[in-house]
Amino acid sequence: MAGAPGAAGDSVAGAGASGESVAGAGAAGDRGGGGFAGTGLLGTLRPAAPGADREPPDLRRRLWFALVTIGAAWIFALVAHLAHLDAVTLLVVVVATAVTLRSPGSPLDRLVVAVALLAGTTCGAALLLSVWPWHLRPQVLGGCALTGLALIIAVRGELPAVRIRPRAGDLAVLAPAGVLALPFLASTFHASLPVRLGSVLRGEDLARHFAMFDTIRRVGGYVFLHRTEASDSIASSDLAYPQGAHLLAAVLDNFLTSSATVGRPVPSVSHFLYYDQLNYLFLAFAVLWAAHRLAGPGVRPLAFVPIGGLCVAYLLFGSPITTYTYGFFPEITGLGFLALLTGVLVRPLRSVREQVVVVTALVVAVSYCYYLLLPVVVVGVLGHVLVYRRRLLPAWPFAVAVAVVGVAVSAVPRLEAHGEQALSLQLLLQDFGVVRVQRGPLLALCILVGVGVAVTGSWWRSPAIRVMAVTGAGAVLFAAGVGGYEGVQVGRTLYFFEKSLHTVIVLLLIASGAAAGLAQRVLDGVAVRYRAAPLACAVALGLVPVAGLGGLDWDPQQLAGAEFHDPAYGTSPGRLLVGGAISETVPARTALIVAERFPDPGDKITLVATGRQTDNLSTFYTWMMQRNYGRAWRLYPSTFTARTAYQYQVLVLTHQDQHFRVVTDNPVIATSLASLAILRPDLRLEVDDLRQLHNW
Repeated sequence: MAGAPGAAGDSVAGAGASGESVAGAGAAGDRGGGGFAGTGLLGTLRPAAPGADREPPDLRRRLWFALVTIGAAWIFALVAHLAHLDAVTLLVVVVATAVTLRSPGSPLDRLVVAVALLAGTTCGAALLLSVWPWHLRPQVLGGCALTGLALIIAVRGELPAVRIRPRAGDLAVLAPAGVLALPFLASTFHASLPVRLGSVLRGEDLARHFAMFDTIRRVGGYVFLHRTEASDSIASSDLAYPQGAHLLAAVLDNFLTSSATVGRPVPSVSHFLYYDQLNYLFLAFAVLWAAHRLAGPGVRPLAFVPIGGLCVAYLLFGSPITTYTYGFFPEITGLGFLALLTGVLVRPLRSVREQVVVVTALVVAVSYCYYLLLPVVVVGVLGHVLVYRRRLLPAWPFAVAVAVVGVAVSAVPRLEAHGEQALSLQLLLQDFGVVRVQRGPLLALCILVGVGVAVTGSWWRSPAIRVMAVTGAGAVLFAAGVGGYEGVQVGRTLYFFEKSLHTVIVLLLIASGAAAGLAQRVLDGVAVRYRAAPLACAVALGLVPVAGLGGLDWDPQQLAGAEFHDPAYGTSPGRLLVGGAISETVPARTALIVAERFPDPGDKITLVATGRQTDNLSTFYTWMMQRNYGRAWRLYPSTFTARTAYQYQVLVLTHQDQHFRVVTDNPVIATSLASLAILRPDLRLEVDDLRQLHNW
């Protein structure tokens, strides 16, 4: 199978990674057979044999099948809930969705598409789920999902015909994902809660995202639809923040805990930290899956090893890892869905209708998780429509109808956030803390991917690579536009320019899959003389980027926007994370101790006042766990400068409309504030000794 990726991936009769033909896919993939095979109430519960004469669909049989399966679905969901096994219901929903898909594919491809479809549908349906009486109860969500699947099968008139045949290509994705997961999780997954929280305590972002996740579980839906109930735990400026990632995590937590009721905050924090880690692994897996899909079904697994090594190295030791260490939870989720969307756009599913629905679901998911990515999404979708227009033309009425619904639903987060200013560019001028993307490795990645694709030859004849090129160009132009606008307005690039570069990196890593054809040609040449050499050669090529990026020190100037308590300027955050040297354990432990001791602050606002530089983070994370961040967040800037007893006295006296509880292990601060509490009883100031609280 030597040759260019176009030849390797597109000469095989394949639209997807499974290798099925695109030609005629719309007609072949969308036609369903009529009627259940066999006789009786539900027949023999098997699909009719391919090519066999099918009896006309029997409406009565379909109706009875729908009624029986819907009843069984609800019984299953309710019994699983009573047994605290809602996680099993979720698993059944995902697998059943994968089985119901008509487009052929490997088990991994089916599961990925099913998860994408369910995630996007959940984000959109949550507009209704947020206001109906049952909110996000797992037994109700599971029952509704299984009901929908039963109705789809009944309308089609046939049971799904699926042959489960694992393919070697799935291993090409799972193996590098596992290689990344092992060092990523090794240092913290089984560590104590203070160590795990400390590993992401780089700023206040993750605290805000936990507050959103926790509040969504408490109110039962999007917080912008429950503003009054959410105002105590969410800052008013965050009530309209994109909440898709937080809602998906909340739904997952409800299924795993078999409860829609929030409990003590500290266990909830522990759950969210696990979801945060799995979220970054989701991004890594999505990039690998999309890159392998771009490579095509004709590329053998060994040829993908160098591509997998490049993706693993850059995601673990390059700039993307800072999105995890600095708590950019929704951005990571949005980039993951963008990667899945890119994989589906470059090689569409066989069924045109399923392709349209899945693409729409992923666009909705990206919009609700991180709508900054929407300009790139629009370019990618338009590129897909242009390249595959002949496939889409027969189904254009259905495609237009679904697209109209998708656009309307996708517009809600942006309109809700900014109303009449939804199209304003002022958002791009916001300046927040972010680690600058390494320009050198990014430029090297651009050159490597460009040369790797170009030297394969015949690449422009591949529809998949043409869609990838259009999408990548859209990301580059978007980043250039953001940087240019910020440069003109304020004279330098800001926060969102660095975010746009994260998008460029993700799409470049996916585009590297197009170079798998070149790697296969090299391995085929090696195999001519040495039969065992391809494996060793592939592993060696895969380890080169890991060794190169893993040993690369960062320019300290590129960390200029980092928090002051970074352990070592100029050191790769990924290398620190893998080595377990990145955890801010002391402020994390302090926040956990205070939140565990005072879970309900009442009318008090808690201040951690030990005199350390990290007191502001301990205070902020304490507010988050006490669920009163919405009342206290305006005081957060004041905590940056408060270090001495006098400064804390000034803070308390300046905000006499608030009542404070100060927790400290500093004798000077404790004595000073205790004296103030005696002299001014009207302040209702309480001072607690941190050393006497339960140690974590």
